[in-house]
Amino acid sequence: MQNRLAKFLNASLIAVLFLFSSVFSSAHAEEEIPNYTIEVIIFETFALKSWTEEYWPEEFESPDYDNALILQDLLSGATDSGAMNIKPQANELTSEAEKLSPRKGYRILYHQTWSQNTTDDKNMPKLAIDNSNMDGAGSMVSGTIKLYKSRYAHVDFDLDFERKIPDRVKEDFMSNQKLTEEDILPETWHFHLKESRKIRPNQLHYIDHPLFGILVQMRYNGPASSTVQN
Repeated sequence: MQNRLAKFLNASLIAVLFLFSSVFSSAHAEEEIPNYTIEVIIFETFALKSWTEEYWPEEFESPDYDNALILQDLLSGATDSGAMNIKPQANELTSEAEKLSPRKGYRILYHQTWSQNTTDDKNMPKLAIDNSNMDGAGSMVSGTIKLYKSRYAHVDFDLDFERKIPDRVKEDFMSNQKLTEEDILPETWHFHLKESRKIRPNQLHYIDHPLFGILVQMRYNGPASSTVQN
């Protein structure tokens, strides 16, 4: 995903970071901008019935990468995050992650923790993610995550999942999707998850989907002025 999107995303990188830096400087003169640590776990469930209990459209609106920055490049230092001050942090949801094991019917697709300075919805860029570099991740997940602060902190997810259709449900899946024997069933199917959620610091939030799920937790680190050198 990074190779496909890099040219598009990097074209707007300087403009986005310049805009955020300008907003950061302006807002900092009036009020403190908060710095948060956010941890995200995206996982899939092996429950087969979820494939046939709902109709899954073959076509849907893809994630919007407009003004998005590649999170992994910011975390690795390949791209300067500027006034956003994005930095990798240690995972804390270790006990929750241990429960999401294949023997319990789950598999983690993406797990990342980082800190960032955060301002309002209009001026915060989206962060593009994917799990193409994660060993044994199973299904593919790509899309954007956006953390912003209005009166309360919010996080937006706009994600695309590509998952192999299990052999055991192919016949029932075709029937549920109203596909005939003349239709060619692909090996994988795409799913879309788009969700916006108000999140409170130090509370674990769960975003549900019949085949997938997201755990997200946020911690307030203080005003950006006190964390910029951390």
